[in-house]
Amino acid sequence: MLWLSTGWLLFALSAAVAAAIGLLILAGSIGTGFWSFFWSGIGAALLSTALALLISEVVLKPLFVRDLLSIANLRTRFADISMREVGPLNRIRWAELYSTAREIDLVVADPSPWMARDLDLVVACAARRVRVRVFLASPEGSGKEQVTSAEAGLREAWTRRQNKHRRADLEIWFLSTAPTSFMARFDDEVVVAIDAGLAVEAKPELFLQIGYEGASDVQSWIRDRWQWAESMEGLTPAWASRKQSPEPSEVRGRLGTRLDDPGSGL
Repeated sequence: MLWLSTGWLLFALSAAVAAAIGLLILAGSIGTGFWSFFWSGIGAALLSTALALLISEVVLKPLFVRDLLSIANLRTRFADISMREVGPLNRIRWAELYSTAREIDLVVADPSPWMARDLDLVVACAARRVRVRVFLASPEGSGKEQVTSAEAGLREAWTRRQNKHRRADLEIWFLSTAPTSFMARFDDEVVVAIDAGLAVEAKPELFLQIGYEGASDVQSWIRDRWQWAESMEGLTPAWASRKQSPEPSEVRGRLGTRLDDPGSGL
């Protein structure tokens, strides 16, 4: 199915209006006769259709959505749970979340596709000051090969990158109970995968992005899930990057002095 964003649709409709006007001008330049009536008919039909769709997209559709939200009381609900986005994978701004968060927690249910999608984004975090925790299923379970491959690949890629940028910390943990869906926390933003309960081949996952802080039932549910993961008995540390010594410039900034000044006593 061909899917167009609102911007592309408006562009296509504007192009159709311009083409219709061009056909009408062409028909007028021909004068009279069959071809003049033919092109003027095509131009008029295209112009009326394009204008109707343009009015529907620009005016009627936003009004319908606003009225629907008001009638169903969804606008208040969305505000209560701090919902940012919901939809398929490409609706979430993954690169922005990874590049701006200072604390990142990732519960990964299916390591192979996650590694293919997010490995570069995770490893890029090694270049800045950030703490990343990745929770995987136990390698003693049914997905042993996927889990061990993901753990080794993540550890090796992070180590190579951190040799140049020694600023971030990565922790990899094994959960005694395998997670059934993906969940991630980027500071105060949470992304949860919504599983349709069908075979993997039959469904793409939907992702819900909401705020972590709040008093709604959804935020309470999210916090319960994180507390469950962090306090689970049998939570096993798999690997952690070495603690990095601060750069001299950072130490100078913290102390408000110069380390290379003989009179400082440092």
